[in-house]
Amino acid sequence: MAVPANDGEAMADALMEAGKEHGICAYGVATLSVLRIEKEHVTHNEINGTVVPVDLGYGKMVSVAECSTARIRA
Repeated sequence: MAVPANDGEAMADALMEAGKEHGICAYGVATLSVLRIEKEHVTHNEINGTVVPVDLGYGKMVSVAECSTARIRA
């Protein structure tokens, strides 16, 4: 959903009001990151040169012969 910056707060308020009867609640960026990782949607935050596929549980998806970081950790 995209709205002009000046309308962001009003949009957020309207969404919270519309979802009130359904128990909607706001969540932070940390929660979003945890949910994203649990759903296995890995982004640059996890693949930054210090984390390798094995650390994320993707060891079987990477060829040790083709991935230098996988060789280091294997």
